[in-house]
This record gives sequence, C-alpha cells and structure tokens, in this order.
Amino acid sequence: MSAPSPPPPRTPPARTPPARGPLASAVNVIAAALGLFFVVLTLLVLQVRAGKDPSLGGGGTSTTGGTSAAGSTAAAAATRTVVTKTS
Repeated sequence: MSAPSPPPPRTPPARTPPARGPLASAVNVIAAALGLFFVVLTLLVLQVRAGKDPSLGGGGTSTTGGTSAAGSTAAAAATRTVVTKTS
C-alpha cells in the first residue's frame, strides 16, 4: 500500500463586503448643518438676552434706588479708559 496523500490546502471562503446603506446626499448634509447652526445660534441669542453672556460682563448695573452715579464706587471701579498712541 502506498502512503496516504496529504489533504488539499484549505482556502478560506470568499468574504463579501458588508452591505452599506445609501450615502447621505449633499442636500441632507447641508440641511443638517444649517439646522444645527440655527439651534446653537438660538441658544446663544437666548443667553445674551438673559444677560448671562460672559464676554459682555453679565449685563449692566443700574443706579436707581437712591444711589447717585457719582457716589457709586462699584460703577467707578468698573469704568476703564483705554488710551492708544497715535503717530
């Protein structure tokens, strides 16, 4: 009897790429970007209107209620003068 022949090499099954859904169209991407922009813009507008914007200083202080503007030390301390040099 002859020696048994080695089994043929096993090849892995062919892989098929995973099924993908349709890509988003340019109109959908632009609409989503604009929608998100307007939502963020609306939130910022509401924050500024409420006086909670840190870059604006949280709203101004009023001097009503019997205190004059000249007697208010907080208003004088908050006032700054910026001097620039010109040629």
